[in-house]
Amino acid sequence: MATKNTQLKTRPESNPYEVWIGKEGEAGRMTQGFLAKGWRWLVLKKYQVDDNKPYARWFCKVYSPYCPDGELGDVYTQDIKPYAERAVVNPLADARENAGYDGDDDDAEGGE
Repeated sequence: MATKNTQLKTRPESNPYEVWIGKEGEAGRMTQGFLAKGWRWLVLKKYQVDDNKPYARWFCKVYSPYCPDGELGDVYTQDIKPYAERAVVNPLADARENAGYDGDDDDAEGGE
């Protein structure tokens, strides 16, 4: 039986599944022609369960020195993982999804 993809539903930018931060190459040099320092990927959706499959992709909000306001789009995992480190994994993403979380944190902060 196939494993269910619990991250197939697109999440809002304020509550991504994961956040990946670009890392510097050795002594600040480019890694394979790419300097990832200053890049950040907010993973909003994963199309496959296995991120290591060839052509596995994520829907991300990507911030970079070239686009500081960010851009939305699909990114191959092989274009992120070698150059970045996973900084944040949202432990509440699946719990909120299963509990019918609607993205509104007002109740948790004492709002009405």
